[in-house]
Amino acid sequence: MRLLKRWAWWTIVGIVLAVFFVGYGYTRKAETQKYYNQAIEAGKQSIRDGNYDAARLSYRDALKKKPNDDFATTVVDQLTDYQRGMKDMNNGKYADACQKFQRVANVDSGSSLLVQRSSGLATELKEAIKERKIFLKAYRKAKTLSENYEYTASNTKLAVILGYGSINESYYRDVYNNAKKLK
Repeated sequence: MRLLKRWAWWTIVGIVLAVFFVGYGYTRKAETQKYYNQAIEAGKQSIRDGNYDAARLSYRDALKKKPNDDFATTVVDQLTDYQRGMKDMNNGKYADACQKFQRVANVDSGSSLLVQRSSGLATELKEAIKERKIFLKAYRKAKTLSENYEYTASNTKLAVILGYGSINESYYRDVYNNAKKLK
């Protein structure tokens, strides 16, 4: 009888401890999931707002709660390439920027908004790179004509550059300024 009481007492203690630890584990898991979800949502909002540094921090916070999460890891990688692409674009390295934007645009399982923005920028840069080649060729020809005192022909070549509707875009600023000086 005494053995039965002892056994029952330890069974009850075991059940109480099991319930406690299971409850603690469940609560901890739910709290981790809640924090993760909040970090992901904050990251998505930051991307919508164009605040990419804040987005990266939010996704890294999410990775602290779920270190092997594929989605958050992918978005952090996308953000890295996107920001590097923006830096290259601002520094006039259009081909490098286009490559980075294309890499972001080719990701299937990350941020669809980054894919959309990167795809648009990659397309825009491809067009700008083509146009720059045309403008640079026209500028070089105009410069040669000007050096040979053929000013009318030179100005005709410059008109191709200066008359372009989007010539004031940052992609063409150097060509535009050179063409204005030569004219």
